[in-house]
Amino acid sequence: MDEIHGLEKNFEGDKYKIWVNSLHPEDKDNAITKLQNATDSRDNLHISYRIVKCNGDIAYIKSDAVVISNEHGEPYRMIGINMDITAQKISENKLVEYKHFFQNSNDFLNISNTQGFFEIVNKQMVKTLGYSEKELLGKLYHEVLHPDDIGTVITKMEMLSAHGKTQNFQVRHSK
Repeated sequence: MDEIHGLEKNFEGDKYKIWVNSLHPEDKDNAITKLQNATDSRDNLHISYRIVKCNGDIAYIKSDAVVISNEHGEPYRMIGINMDITAQKISENKLVEYKHFFQNSNDFLNISNTQGFFEIVNKQMVKTLGYSEKELLGKLYHEVLHPDDIGTVITKMEMLSAHGKTQNFQVRHSK
């Protein structure tokens, strides 16, 4: 907690107060409630939330902790770990954006494996070709091409494999 919150090593102040004050306003009530519930029930705490660092940056934190009780069964301490998962959350958010772009593109897009089978197709591809998504998945890409364009696509795919560059080209399709 000390490092994530910018505290000096072996800080002895009120860490709970610092934690509460650093919680992102949209996450504060939920995080405090979950901490209180874990303390009241003596259950382990597993929670993710955001904090606002001293410099104003937002960080995503994952906390896992165990409630320690005294000889009377009363909770008096929590021991756990706080992990900064900001990079992971940024990647997850980007992935959601990319999936949205992929599925809502006006161009039809697909991802095929190295054998040429469709693994992912977007809505526009389904609409344009007149197949259902289920029908397209698992089909070889050349099964939906006009026969006269198969050679062009094979050449472009070989170039992609050899040089790792995306190839843009137009082809006709058939059902």
